[in-house]
Amino acid sequence: MIDRLELIVPVFTPQQTEFWNRHTTRKPAKRGSPYLWTVDARKDRALSVHYGHRDRIAPAKQHYKIDFTDTRLLTAVDLTSRVHELFRMAPEDAMSLKVARIDFAADLYGTPVEWFKEHSRVHKKRYSKTYEDQQTETVKGITSILFGKAPDQYRIYDRLAEKRANKKDVVLHDWGSKRLTLVVTRVERQCNRKVIPNCLSTLGALLDNAVNFDPFKNLVLTATHSMPSTDTWTPQRWLMSLGLACAVHQHGETAVRSRLNKTRNAKRIFDQYSELLGSGALGPTRELLVRLYRNTTRRQLNVPSRGANGELVYPLDGLMWTL
Repeated sequence: MIDRLELIVPVFTPQQTEFWNRHTTRKPAKRGSPYLWTVDARKDRALSVHYGHRDRIAPAKQHYKIDFTDTRLLTAVDLTSRVHELFRMAPEDAMSLKVARIDFAADLYGTPVEWFKEHSRVHKKRYSKTYEDQQTETVKGITSILFGKAPDQYRIYDRLAEKRANKKDVVLHDWGSKRLTLVVTRVERQCNRKVIPNCLSTLGALLDNAVNFDPFKNLVLTATHSMPSTDTWTPQRWLMSLGLACAVHQHGETAVRSRLNKTRNAKRIFDQYSELLGSGALGPTRELLVRLYRNTTRRQLNVPSRGANGELVYPLDGLMWTL
């Protein structure tokens, strides 16, 4: 699904301010942001429009930034209609609006965040960080993993723990007699303007291509379902393989690779001694994540097409349920 979306609107675009709820006092933007003030649309629209600039910007480059705070619940028609309710512009102008930020997400049920610490890394991302928030007597583990930094960042986190931390209700649904599992891990990739591919750089391109896009192409999941035979291994190879597997289990593969790259070639070491990594570990594949993202995005956006007689045909009916 698309979990968050931000669009850029030129500052000279005519406004339809009757739909805006202006603050009585000017609200400072986040620290480090070029935006000085914020205007929220009505609460039932869950939309915020940032305007004004803290830093000096040439008039030709000044713009509004629209942040759809409930993007995961919006269809393609909802996104375009909200733009038209805030600004007076032609449909083709709305489709040409630049995308400033987009968050891709896929939810996995039953696979904890701990699994990804040992079995995941992101190609060409040497920075990683884990947050160990769950440290109770009954539950001990991590709730979030970060790979890389902005403008291209991967996040893997416990979705239910995040909602509870933000004091939001967790609504569980019953499917027949089987209740949903309480383990929901969200795999998310955040792309800011610099790294957004051309095929998704505008609102129109996003609606046309998001369903078939692969946002997790650099994510590597290492898990094999068979145990290799070590009987013919030399003692050195056996000990080195065990040591590497223990280090990855404790610190995560990205952290181990980063440490080894300081003095030696981490790739060469992993090529020689990584056969024990992920052996016998069941877990999701990257192909599963891409399939989950595409299925939920298709249902979320519900982009219509033209039927045989020219009528609009929607692939799905009803809103997608999501956490």
